[in-house]
Amino acid sequence: LLCTTKCYHATLPVYIAGESDRNSWLTLEPVSLPLLSQKNIQMELKRRLNPELTNRLAETLADKEKLEKGIYNHPMPYDRLCFFSDKLSFQSEEEMKKPFKKQLKAWEDEFKELHTNSWTKRFHKFKNAARGVNIALGLNSKKGPFQFVIDLIKAWKGK
Repeated sequence: LLCTTKCYHATLPVYIAGESDRNSWLTLEPVSLPLLSQKNIQMELKRRLNPELTNRLAETLADKEKLEKGIYNHPMPYDRLCFFSDKLSFQSEEEMKKPFKKQLKAWEDEFKELHTNSWTKRFHKFKNAARGVNIALGLNSKKGPFQFVIDLIKAWKGK
C-alpha cells in the first residue's frame, strides 16, 4: 500500500458513516522524496515530452539548460517539473512559434503566482492585517499577529 499526503497523517481522524471514530489505524512510516539530480530531470523531461518537443529543446541547448536548472535549483522541484512539462506538452501552435525564452519566463511567472497565491500568501495578508489592527488599537504590535485577540480578551475580562 502506497499512501501520499500533503499533511502529516498520524493525527488525522478516521470517519466512519460520517462520524469521527478515532485516529487512523494505519501505521505509516514517512518517507521523503529524494532530491532530484540533473540527470533525473533530463530523463523525466525526455520521458514526459513527445519526440518533437524533445528535439525542439535540443535545438535550443541554452534554453534547455535554463529549464533544467530552473527545476533543479527550485525548492519545489517535483512540482516545477510537472508544471513545466505540462506547459511544454499542451502548448498551442501559436505558443510554439514564440521564442522559448519568452515562454519560459511566462511559465516561471505563472508558477510563482500559483504558488504564492496559496495559503502562504493568505497567511501573510492576514499577518499584515493583524499588525494593522494592533497599531490601530494601540496594542503592542511587536508581540505577534494574534496578540491583539489576546489583548482584547484580556480587556473584555477586565485583566
